Amino acid sequence: MQNSAENKILRPIEKADIDEIVKLEQASFSAPFTKSMFEALIGQKPFEGFVLEINGKLAGYIIFSLVIDVMELLTIAVQKELRKKGLAKGLLERMIARGRETGVKSIYLEVRPSNAIARGLYKGFGFKELSIRKGYYKDNNEDAIVMELSMAHSKTKHINQ
Repeated sequence: MQNSAENKILRPIEKADIDEIVKLEQASFSAPFTKSMFEALIGQKPFEGFVLEINGKLAGYIIFSLVIDVMELLTIAVQKELRKKGLAKGLLERMIARGRETGVKSIYLEVRPSNAIARGLYKGFGFKELSIRKGYYKDNNEDAIVMELSMAHSKTKHINQ
């Protein structure tokens, strides 16, 4: 997965990352978060996230909310040319580790039924399908599958980054 010449850095997300995140978000999703949405999230409680840089360039990010003992994944993306290399898995592992650090009991997310790759990633971590939100995605009225990971039953151990 890692070339010895690569310099990978996984760090907390910062407001200075917003412009690059917006570009990746727009390239990744048909109904992307807007710049103003990211400005409202990044650096504001209860929102947190991580950025993965490879050789000084944004490779991916993950943003989530953390309220008492519940976490919700809001968005995750990896540069198209870097997909299928385990980077999204690493970002998700770090988010779950953050949940463990803070005593989270459950992690929730919404995913499109048509996004088989993401659904497979989440199921691999032990997320279970809970319900359907009809017409959730406004760009095409697609439903959302609500998934939950119970930390009591999670396969993922604490990750030291």
